[in-house]
Amino acid sequence: NGEQLKFDTMELKVGDGKSAGNIAVFRNIKTIDGQVIDAIVTTVNTAGVTINRYDDATVSVDNNFFQLDLRTTAANGSAQFKFDFIKGGTYDAVTKTGQAVILQNVALNSYDIDAASSGQNQFQEFGGFATYTVSSATVLNQSTLATNFVHFQDTGNANDGFVAADLVEATKRAVSDNYRVMALYDAISSFE
Repeated sequence: NGEQLKFDTMELKVGDGKSAGNIAVFRNIKTIDGQVIDAIVTTVNTAGVTINRYDDATVSVDNNFFQLDLRTTAANGSAQFKFDFIKGGTYDAVTKTGQAVILQNVALNSYDIDAASSGQNQFQEFGGFATYTVSSATVLNQSTLATNFVHFQDTGNANDGFVAADLVEATKRAVSDNYRVMALYDAISSFE
């Protein structure tokens, strides 16, 4: 229905979110027809990156976004996360699961896909979607992988000369359509 999912109420269940196997539950990300929806976010893998901040509201562009502060420590560094949508309040600490729900007509946005510095280009990969959109002035190169995922990567260098003079300018850049991809799903209960 076009309303934003809200990743603003987090409970860490396993670890701090920064290492493989860590789990956080985000409570009440959405209420649909009176049913509260939660999200289990599992850190699947980290390779060649350090997660400095895991969904830290103190450096937030939008407190409703799921946000990370990643730093690459090796070439081709990446982090992989799995999102499972569940009926509110059904997370089980023993099984680390909940009662799955299916969300329909979901638009997932990934913002701030840019170049951290020369040769350090950020990327996002989506799969299983019905379609995706990028702006007509996007700086994101799009390529389909053998896994049927689509790889979106900044094609510029060092934030295209952008230097954030203040937080307002940095925030504008982070949510700029030129550095965003929106993947549209007909129905989804989980994604990585």
